[in-house]
Order: sequence, then structure tokens, then C-alpha cells
Amino acid sequence: LNISTEEAIVYGRQNNPTLLGLRQSILEAEQTVDRTKKESYFNATFDASIGFNQVSETLGGVYRSPMQQDLVSISMSIPLIDWGVRKGQYNMARNNLNIARITATQNEISIEEDILMTVNDFQMQQKLIISAQEALDLAAMVYEQVREQFIIGRVDISNLTLSMTRQQTAQQNYIAAMQQYWQNYYKIRRLTLYDFENRMPLADKFDYDGGNLTR
Repeated sequence: LNISTEEAIVYGRQNNPTLLGLRQSILEAEQTVDRTKKESYFNATFDASIGFNQVSETLGGVYRSPMQQDLVSISMSIPLIDWGVRKGQYNMARNNLNIARITATQNEISIEEDILMTVNDFQMQQKLIISAQEALDLAAMVYEQVREQFIIGRVDISNLTLSMTRQQTAQQNYIAAMQQYWQNYYKIRRLTLYDFENRMPLADKFDYDGGNLTR
């Protein structure tokens, strides 16, 4: 399976939940800046309510011929002197926005570097698996030859034990290479939320139906 680093970074930018959350934080910070800026000029509120009112000595009488009651109110406040409170709130909102943007940029760089390193390790691990498989096949062949020689008495127990140890070591190296390969593969999927084998986003593989995830 060949995974392009450029492609993985693109899908990471699109789907990584951490990056999506940071972008949402920026949008919320921008909204706060806009609101505090407008509130520094004036505040306007509009309230409307409708209801029914009735008085009775019994509970049943309350629900007979209720009188409709409407209320509409409009209010506006323009700050004259607030001792810099609104300006301070606006400046704080701008600072929070700058912090959110800096944090998002730093995290985006960190995640992209993580994706890049993981993809490179994944590609390299495929070559290591091939080498580990060849080493394992060679060690198994040597062990089988030494075992046959041991049976007919041409080699001693030390050589047999040595060849067995080498075979076990080669097998452990192969398993470790396979383990690292799959760890890198699923880490790439976690960072990008993309299935590179079936060429589709992971979110498209499932539908929510009656509380159950279905393929």
C-alpha cells in the first residue's frame, strides 16, 4: 500500500478532529470580537410575550374565560462613561482571537509533522518487513539443515542451539516489523480519518440508523 505524504497531509487538514476543533475555536473567538465591538457602541433589546391571566377562588375557575395578556417592550442603551470596561472587553477578545490563531497554527504544524513522519516510517517499514521476511526464511533454512546434520551426528548441540536461537531472533524481528507497520498504518488513519485502502473518508463508511452503526 503506497500512501503519499502530500495526500495524507491534505486529508489530515480536512478531517483531523483536533484541527477542526481549533478552527471552530477561531470562529467563536471572531464572533466574540465582533459582538464586543458592537456592544461598545450601543445595546438594543426587543422582548415580546403573550399569555393568559385569570383569577378565581377555585382551580377550575382559573381556566374559564382567561383574559389574554400581551406585552411588548423595546429598550436601547448607549454607554456614556463606562471607565474603559467595554474597550477592555474588546481588547481581551482580540487577544483571545490572536491566541486561538497562534495555537491553531502551532498545532497544525505539529500534526502535519506527525503525519509526515508516520507516513515515512510506514513506507520504510514495508521495506523492513521484506528484509525481515528474507532473514526469517534464511534462518529457518539454516536451522533445518543444521537439525538434519545434528540428527546424523555431524554437528553438536551447540551449533543446533545457535541456529535455533538465530531463527527465533529472526522470527521476533519479523513480528516486531509487522507490529510497527500496522501501528503506523492505523495511526495514519487516526490522524487523517481516511481509508487509503478503499479510497474513502472513514465517516462515509458508516451511517447512523436507529442507534446502530451500519456499513
